[in-house]
Amino acid sequence: LFVASLIAVPVIFAYMPEDYFMRVARGFPKRRPFRQFLHILKNLFGVLLLLCGLILLLLPGQGILMIIIGISLIDFPGKHQLQLRLIKMPKVRNSVQWIRAKVHHKPLILPG
Repeated sequence: LFVASLIAVPVIFAYMPEDYFMRVARGFPKRRPFRQFLHILKNLFGVLLLLCGLILLLLPGQGILMIIIGISLIDFPGKHQLQLRLIKMPKVRNSVQWIRAKVHHKPLILPG
């Protein structure tokens, strides 16, 4: 988990669109069996990342950042507000902006 978080988390935040947190939720996929299957897989992967992030809070690693990535994959009411509350934490925001600056990408645009 530690090694995976060291590799995956910076890559995901580095290449995340700068306006990701300004976008409006798209809603649920249309009623097509394959799209529903992919939607379920995406949510299961998000739950797995969320659990890994919770474990990484206790172990060495980037727990909060992994939790934000997991939450971004899961669909539930209030998701956007929770993401914003986590990303606006000063240490988290500074870490993410530092990662993006290292790869010469613009900082994330956050509302408010």
